[in-house]
Amino acid sequence: MKRIAFLTTTLILSSLILTSCEMSKILKENRTEMDRLAYGRLSKQEKFDGLANVVVDVLETSLEFDSPLKTHKYLQKFSKQNETELQSLSGELGPWIKGMKFTDKVKFTKSTLSNPYSKRLTQVVPKVQRMAKENDFELGTLEKALLLYRLRGMVKKNKKKKE
Repeated sequence: MKRIAFLTTTLILSSLILTSCEMSKILKENRTEMDRLAYGRLSKQEKFDGLANVVVDVLETSLEFDSPLKTHKYLQKFSKQNETELQSLSGELGPWIKGMKFTDKVKFTKSTLSNPYSKRLTQVVPKVQRMAKENDFELGTLEKALLLYRLRGMVKKNKKKKE
């Protein structure tokens, strides 16, 4: 009986270590991409699209954990590791979007909504926000990045203008 308990404990600890290693690997990959986006010579559109893909990946990965506490810890770790880059990108992209002419905004919205990350964002963001609200935790600096991707707002605005 003790041997079964020992084996069970060993398996559980092994899976936790693997999860921790996987989490560290994913966070490191995201960190590299965030550096490229924030400091690389990319167009604003490339930065916008790249950040969207990173945000989607981070949010989807966070929901794979088996508890809201682990989700929160993962999101906090990502936000803390990439705080400067998230602020830099948000500070650069926000004014860029607001400063667009109407016709440019329409083209931008159309291209954004046709990207695969748009559908994924509209599916994952509400889930993460609901979990954060239910478990009383904040998304940290990541919240600033999410404000750039108010895709439902974009869709509603475009639908009203077409009617």
